[in-house]
Amino acid sequence: MSTLVDELAKELKIASEQVAGALELLNAGYPPIFVARYRKERTGGLGEGKLWAILDRQRAYDELNARRRVILNSLQAGGQLTDELKAALEAAPDRARIEDLYLPFAPGPRSPRPRWRAKRAWNPWPRFS
Repeated sequence: MSTLVDELAKELKIASEQVAGALELLNAGYPPIFVARYRKERTGGLGEGKLWAILDRQRAYDELNARRRVILNSLQAGGQLTDELKAALEAAPDRARIEDLYLPFAPGPRSPRPRWRAKRAWNPWPRFS
C-alpha cells in the first residue's frame, strides 16, 4: 500500500499523509463528498476532486494488480513462467505492458467454425439420393 500512497502523492502533488488518510477513510466506505466536508482533519483539507482522483487511481491500481495475478497464475499453471518473465511482469507499470509480455503465451482464438465442416468438405448444394 505504501507504494500506492507514494505514487499517488507524487502524481497529485500532495503529501503522503493526506493520501494515506484519504485512502483509509475511502476504504472504510465513506463517500468522497462526506470525507471532503466532514473529515478534513484526517485528509489535511483535501477537496472532493482530489478525493475522487485518489479513489479512481486506487481502483485502477487494484484492477492492474488483479490482472497481473491472473496472468501469473495462468503462466504458472501452464509451466511457462520463468524468473525473468515474472520479474518483468511484476515491474510492468501499466496494463498495456503486462498484456504485451503475456501475448506470446496467450492461448489463440478458438475457431467459430462448426466441427462437421472440418471433418468433410462443405458443399453448399446438398446431394439427394
